[in-house]
Amino acid sequence: MSSKPQKYFLSNRRQKLLLALVLVLSMQALAPLKATAQLMMGSRKKAEAPGEQTNPSRRSKKETFQQVEREFRAMWIATVDNIDFPSQKGLSQDQQKQELLNILDLAESLRLNAIIFQVRPMADAIYKPGLEPWSEFLTGKMGRSQELDPLEFLVAEAHKRGILVHAWFNPYRAYHPAAKTMSDDHVSKIHPEFVKQYGRYMWLDPTDPDARDWSMKVISDVVRRYDIDGVHFDDYFYPYKEKDAAGRDIEFPDDKNWQAYQTSGGKLSRDDWRRENVNVFIESVGREIKKIKPGIYRAANRLQAAVAFRLQLNFYLARYPDLVNRTHDQFGLPNRVQRVGLL
Repeated sequence: MSSKPQKYFLSNRRQKLLLALVLVLSMQALAPLKATAQLMMGSRKKAEAPGEQTNPSRRSKKETFQQVEREFRAMWIATVDNIDFPSQKGLSQDQQKQELLNILDLAESLRLNAIIFQVRPMADAIYKPGLEPWSEFLTGKMGRSQELDPLEFLVAEAHKRGILVHAWFNPYRAYHPAAKTMSDDHVSKIHPEFVKQYGRYMWLDPTDPDARDWSMKVISDVVRRYDIDGVHFDDYFYPYKEKDAAGRDIEFPDDKNWQAYQTSGGKLSRDDWRRENVNVFIESVGREIKKIKPGIYRAANRLQAAVAFRLQLNFYLARYPDLVNRTHDQFGLPNRVQRVGLL
């Protein structure tokens, strides 16, 4: 007996969201091709000697290519769980320096022009602390100090080579299960009211204004104290859904703030309310860091958007980034990004 093909239906709203996402990604996917063509045209024009111009009949009258000023070719350096740097906890200062120099050598050999350096993997610091403690992933114990400031060293050495450094923050993640220690000055100890346990991780509650202000102060402190070229976000949205023993989704524990919003007369759905809280944070960070350093770049990592087509659009939207309706970063996709650990 032959089986009938199954039919799948999407609501009108989901169809519109999916179509918008496809259009956004399609336009962005063409950007590198256009950039390559522009560079080729620029190179060809420079190479042509007087009297050897390309036959006009072979060129379109509407040809208006402009040479790209600069590409963004970046390398991610993840510090959480010692993925990329440092290779293990407790390295000496000289060993840490050498690893950073090796990373820069690799970036230079690949003709990359930017480093995206994870400076705040879990409400801790891969730099000389201001508001948050030294990272366990450096010294082996959260809060244990060291003489070397990895961010300061990396910025100085990268700039010698003409390489940009973006400080990469995880704005909401407060604790990672790979960590084994916690200092008394960790945000979960001094501000437990806006830190939530969700599965094996701890998170700053994106709907809590005090949590947003805390992250804002941390980011602003780094922008003021270091000669970084950009602020970069990853996981600037809600965490992956946790499930209970029966396999059902567990709601992120923001019930108190949700109820307060409803009581105040809020009209948004819970999903849109969560998404709007993310928007408020991203927009406010952009305004604040531009006040401190007008020329700085701000980028919220939209590479995650490609995951939507592999792991379902619903899965991506459930993390509440407002990709379709608004974008707040200054870089189009796809950027050329390399991960050290994959090379």
